[in-house]
Amino acid sequence: MKYEIQHMKKFILCFFLAAVAVTSPCPGSLFAQHAVESEWTPWRTSNVGLDPPQTQPPRPVAPTPLVTVEANTSSAPALVPIPQMTPLVNPAATTEIANIIQQGNLFVQEERWAEARSHFEKALRRYPNNTDLHDLFLLARSHVDVQNRYSDSSFQDLVKEMTLDQCMAFHDEIFNNIQKYHVDTPHWRALLHAGLNAFDVAAGEAAFLERYGVSEANEENLHRYLTLLKQESQNWDIDSFPAMRRYVLGIADSISKGVSSIPPTAVIMELVCGMTNSLDTYSTFLTRNQVSDVYSMIDGHFVGLGLELKADSYSLIIVRVIANSPAAKAGLVPGERIVAIDSAPTCAPHSFDQAANLLQGPEGSSVRLTLRAESGTQRELTVIRRQVEVPSVENVRILNPDSTLDRVGYLKISCFQKTTVAELVAAMRYLDSQEMKLLMIDLRQNPGGLLQEAIEATNLFVEKGTIVKTRGREQERPYYATAGGTWKIPLIVLIDENSASASEIFAGGIRENNRGRVVGTRSYGKGTVQAIIQLGGWNRGMEPVAGLRLTTEKFYSPLGRAYSGAGVDPDVLVVSSESESQSAFRNVSQSGNDRPGTNGQERGSGGTLFHNAAREETTVSDLCLDRAFEEAQKILLGNRTVATPL
Repeated sequence: MKYEIQHMKKFILCFFLAAVAVTSPCPGSLFAQHAVESEWTPWRTSNVGLDPPQTQPPRPVAPTPLVTVEANTSSAPALVPIPQMTPLVNPAATTEIANIIQQGNLFVQEERWAEARSHFEKALRRYPNNTDLHDLFLLARSHVDVQNRYSDSSFQDLVKEMTLDQCMAFHDEIFNNIQKYHVDTPHWRALLHAGLNAFDVAAGEAAFLERYGVSEANEENLHRYLTLLKQESQNWDIDSFPAMRRYVLGIADSISKGVSSIPPTAVIMELVCGMTNSLDTYSTFLTRNQVSDVYSMIDGHFVGLGLELKADSYSLIIVRVIANSPAAKAGLVPGERIVAIDSAPTCAPHSFDQAANLLQGPEGSSVRLTLRAESGTQRELTVIRRQVEVPSVENVRILNPDSTLDRVGYLKISCFQKTTVAELVAAMRYLDSQEMKLLMIDLRQNPGGLLQEAIEATNLFVEKGTIVKTRGREQERPYYATAGGTWKIPLIVLIDENSASASEIFAGGIRENNRGRVVGTRSYGKGTVQAIIQLGGWNRGMEPVAGLRLTTEKFYSPLGRAYSGAGVDPDVLVVSSESESQSAFRNVSQSGNDRPGTNGQERGSGGTLFHNAAREETTVSDLCLDRAFEEAQKILLGNRTVATPL
């Protein structure tokens, strides 16, 4: 599920420079042979010169500080065999992993890549060190990324307009940022091998092949060539960025001469996207449109319809309609399905992101929706796209308004955006005017957002102590609470397995500073900070042409515990039958945390990233709220109890 029809990738974030001199490519190929009637011979280090044309190393330029935020296939993919695994500590895990792969193979066989990505992503939460699940997740993610890029006009225009020199300047800008800011030191040969794998995926996607007019015969030869090239790349001597850069140029030159319809810039961009996306789970290349969306989400407003959606194989399901939005005014209601957009069906072969992209458009433009009610009846509506204001603090109310003594306040923070602290203060003042005696802050299904907003929100309640610690490649930075403006009211925080990133910083800061009680299930366990870097390439000084979400730091609890893979454990555990099931997995986006002081912003993603982020309310929500209210009554009763002397 995605958060808003125009910014369906919100949960993928709410999971981060330099221009260089580029010499013109030297004439001649870096490879032994080029196409001879579509039959290619890859560059083998044994039969060609080992010293490809030299280029000047890129010259780094100091970045301009900006606000930041926290991302073998063919047309008929083969099933991945169920691995023969050695027994684990828990023998049942072996069977479960086999079942997960078997279920995922159904998505792979039918090329339902978005569902496959979500399936394996959730499985990796349980088994983060399983290489088979990790490889399957990367495969599915790569397919979805290609589909998204080639349904995005800003990416297609970028590739079409760039010259080779401009493309390499863009390539150098990206990897200068990676060298300087990524949390881990780059491994250049592994990166290039990942880029080749990603290009092989693109070469099996219909959108890519149609875009460049690749014939069926050339497609088969291309895959054979890439298979040999990937094998050879294991032996290439790539120990630096300049060395990797020369191989990138050579690969692009060879492929574009083998299939003349594929320009070298398209090859380079696919390699670049594959390499950046392989750095870690959350780092990814962003198109210009995605960068624009991130700014809108962080600011809390955008042009759109005002819907929160999730997807199945046949339609987009409306989960929520934002108040006062165009969708609300047009009469759309939760539970309805969008089965067509401007007469184009939303079912397969469209991916969820591709279908959601059909809902995007400029302010004042209209979109025709075909809606199906739960009863099966259909209707059509035309909705005008307008500015939509999205609150991050919602459902502000007194849970027991009839009480004259122990009034319990409640509010839900759906994400941490620029307006969150101001909204939170306003909500607190309102609840205080209603004589609130205890506050519940609901962070369930909150995928995160801005690091600084999470810190400042925590600071409203924690008087002193450490809120969070971050560690980059070379430094550790603690963030401390300050006493000014602290609310002393008793506090309960609700979390679930989809509370991620910035919401974990808030919940962990409250719990480990003994400021309140945490109720629910263990949180997601994201634990990394991303910066969004705007990329200008040759276009520096003008609007960015793309962006890069880059993992720059990891964050730790006030007591120094790593959040990554561990999350926040509640004081009061609330478990539903779904949570108890080993085979039950929930969706969450790859949301990011903001790091002030680097460069850029992101566009809705999942993110990413973008991913199908589950936000539906389930039975566990009611159980959790009921249990939290019981806990609130105990706290308030304890506060009223006064010990009498013996």
